[in-house]
Amino acid sequence: MQLVAGRECGECTVCCTVAPVRTATLVKAPNTACPHCVAGGCGIYETRPVECRESFCGWRARPELDAHWRPDICGVMILAEHDAPPPLGGRPGLKFVLVAGDEPLSTDRFIGYVSALIRRDVPVALSVQGPPGHWPVKTFLNQSLTPAIRRMDADEVRRELLRQAAMLRAGAFERADL
Repeated sequence: MQLVAGRECGECTVCCTVAPVRTATLVKAPNTACPHCVAGGCGIYETRPVECRESFCGWRARPELDAHWRPDICGVMILAEHDAPPPLGGRPGLKFVLVAGDEPLSTDRFIGYVSALIRRDVPVALSVQGPPGHWPVKTFLNQSLTPAIRRMDADEVRRELLRQAAMLRAGAFERADL
């Protein structure tokens, strides 16, 4: 993954909670705090596991995203998505993981970015975190949002995003047995 020059995680530790980790020295379930996460960052940053060293959110890698998109600021962590269903399959996409409630879904910034991606046929998924120790759930948004995006109806896009998030939260979350 090519990272944006000069863009650093800083005090953001969202991935330290959201991401699962399973190494010889660290087993951490999804949506649980890493025991090495301290105020201001990773307490073992220089010796952190390779899985942590090689994982970066989309904000670190996508130059079109400004400082507002840092996950701890916007409430969304953007990740690469590789398992889109047909007809979207085979193309790399993006997954938007809600980490701080549904508020980001109602912002013009979020709606505009997701709409632009879908207009370009980029597979776009929305994911919500389960209870601590459970896998997150996701849904692809392209099919459900395309009609409103074509009509340029931002209010309908907003309503559909909120509806999709509510449906995800109402579903079953699978326990992560690491």
